[in-house]
Amino acid sequence: MNGDRQGYASGKLPRIYPDGKAHDWTLEYSPTEANGKGQITVTLDKQSVKLILSDGHKAAGSRFDRFGLITTWVDGNGQTIYFDDLTYTWKQE
Repeated sequence: MNGDRQGYASGKLPRIYPDGKAHDWTLEYSPTEANGKGQITVTLDKQSVKLILSDGHKAAGSRFDRFGLITTWVDGNGQTIYFDDLTYTWKQE
C-alpha cells in the first residue's frame, strides 16, 4: 500500500466559532482500539468524535505525525489561533 492515506470522521463534528471564547479540547490516538485497527478520538468542549482507522493503515506503516485545523471561511481572510496551557502525554505500547 503506497501513497498518502487520510481519514475523515463522520457524524456531528465539533465546531469552533469566532466568538473569542476559550475551548477545552483533547486528541487521543489509541492503537489497540477498534479490534486493533486503531482509533483517534477528538473532544471539543465535551463533544467527542471518533475516527476508526481503515484496514491497512497500521500495516502500511502509517504514522500519526500531525493534525490540522481548518476554517469554513473561503474568502481568504486569515485567522489567529492561540494555544495555551497545553499538556502532552504519551505511552509507548
